[in-house]
Amino acid sequence: MNRRILTLVAVALACSAAPASAASPGQYSLQERSYNYTGEPSGCRNIFVSGKLVRIEDCGATSGKGYTLVRPDRNLVTTVRAADKICEDQPLEQWLAKYSGNLAASAWSSDTFVGVLFALDRNEAFARSGSDDTVSGTAARKYTLAAAASVDPTASTTFWLAADTGLPLLMENRFGDNQYSVRTQWTAPVVAPQSAALFEKPANCADVTAMQQIGFASAGATGTLLSATGALVSAPGKTAPARPSGIRSAICDGSRLVDVSAEGGAKNAVSQAGDGGLAFRVQSGAVDPGAWCLLMPEEYAASRRPLPVHAGAVSSGPCPDAIRSKLSKARSREVAKCRLLGEIQGLGSVVVAEYARSRRDRLAAVALLDGDRVLIQDLAGSRDDNYVWRVDDGGMFDPSAFRLLFAMQGQAGSPIEIGYSWNGAEGESLALLRSTGNELVEVKSGFRHRQR
Repeated sequence: MNRRILTLVAVALACSAAPASAASPGQYSLQERSYNYTGEPSGCRNIFVSGKLVRIEDCGATSGKGYTLVRPDRNLVTTVRAADKICEDQPLEQWLAKYSGNLAASAWSSDTFVGVLFALDRNEAFARSGSDDTVSGTAARKYTLAAAASVDPTASTTFWLAADTGLPLLMENRFGDNQYSVRTQWTAPVVAPQSAALFEKPANCADVTAMQQIGFASAGATGTLLSATGALVSAPGKTAPARPSGIRSAICDGSRLVDVSAEGGAKNAVSQAGDGGLAFRVQSGAVDPGAWCLLMPEEYAASRRPLPVHAGAVSSGPCPDAIRSKLSKARSREVAKCRLLGEIQGLGSVVVAEYARSRRDRLAAVALLDGDRVLIQDLAGSRDDNYVWRVDDGGMFDPSAFRLLFAMQGQAGSPIEIGYSWNGAEGESLALLRSTGNELVEVKSGFRHRQR
């Protein structure tokens, strides 16, 4: 989650309960602009506040791509990736604690400012410690927090709130013997009613909160140990524990479901590069050496059934003309390359394709063709000829680098989840897709660097 976005959330929360000397408006909007230590702009966000409800979204060209909702009334913080139609929830108190427990660590960081304003909102004595000042001719209350001496005795964070409204005006972080500073400025405040819809997550977004508890893992040479590619948490909103004992199942290549148990962090039979996480032992038998698996807590696994996949030589190969035609119609664009990755028993074909290139963009896709339905995950490419989809891809899209791993589903008619891997020069990417309408949305990812 973006640290500067976190800063703004705390700012708005603090301002909605400003010191007694300020009469903070109940509903308003403003704009945040950040500047790095060279003075160059480094970010812009639009903020909307209604009481203690807060919405933070990027402004400019990326507006609408994603935003954060803060709902103290529900003890909830929701991150929305609008472009992907994904929502993720986290308890407010845990979220705030994560960013306010760092006061002594780095007084010039955004995390510190979150902590300062959280303290300002909760601690009346601290709120009264401010002094009178002005910012660009506007009367303000000024607050300063020094860093712990063990970190940088010269570092400090200073922020200014408007004296009459309590709205944020300016924050300055100074560090490095006072030689460097970064600034965040808040401008264009508009006091006006805010639509209640601004603070609600969209009805059609896929809730991936439970995805905090799952993760990809790869099998070692014997197929009995699975090495996680990243941290796993015991419950949504929690930090990663040393031993996530709730992980009891894994679905692996070919949709094979196995029971597993955590081995602890010291054993890692696959990766010596430090990008692996905990190791899990397959309880009975073994999976194929080098297989990819998805580690799952009991509740997650129990609510889904594996769907057999056929991804061998018989099921894979060039796409039939009928499939190419459906893909072309779905995006109103000719298909340049297409490869059949395999079949999901009882559902249909999984394919990967590159569309004809245009001057405007480059587009590839992973798709599930389920009868007349075409469900697509768009893979947008850059216009850098050396790095279009992957590092060092030389501008080429290689459908043969993809592999269909597994599929699963809850009750009939519920979303379908598909796992695949994508091999590249720098390593192997993993993705778990979930069907949402006519789209396949990535709800979990993983990556393992190639050992050199």
